[in-house]
Amino acid sequence: MDAVTKVLGVTEEFIKSNDRSLNATRARGFYYTLCYENGLTYQFAGESVNRYENLAWYGASSCKSYIRENLKARKQIESMRRLIRGEAFIDDRGYEKQMLEPMFIKGSKYSVLDVTSKLLGKAYLGLKNDELLLHSFNRGDAVRELIKHSRQENG
Repeated sequence: MDAVTKVLGVTEEFIKSNDRSLNATRARGFYYTLCYENGLTYQFAGESVNRYENLAWYGASSCKSYIRENLKARKQIESMRRLIRGEAFIDDRGYEKQMLEPMFIKGSKYSVLDVTSKLLGKAYLGLKNDELLLHSFNRGDAVRELIKHSRQENG
């Protein structure tokens, strides 16, 4: 579910809602497809978004056809698969993004965001409580700088 919400920019409530718009049905179709690809049943996928098994099967089937015919949909499903595998995903503008697991130090959340792009190459942002703290062209350096900053701040 997280992969679908991050790549498509929709909420979990939107996917689970009774909304019958094209955006909602496509989001659910992506979700059903990913569930099935990862070994879950259509029954589970359907029930988790308040739908019946046969609707999940039909949604996944129509989504697979849509993915075959649409380049943007192929890129979106691949980004979702990469997120599920723990890799970065590529947004609509061609930027590769990945949020690494945050570190919690004395009540503050430190995290590194991968903002690599085709144009600029590798780039990482260091965040403290989701506020920009630093940038680096090397992930290891960004992590070291965050740790160094947390030590200076917390003594």
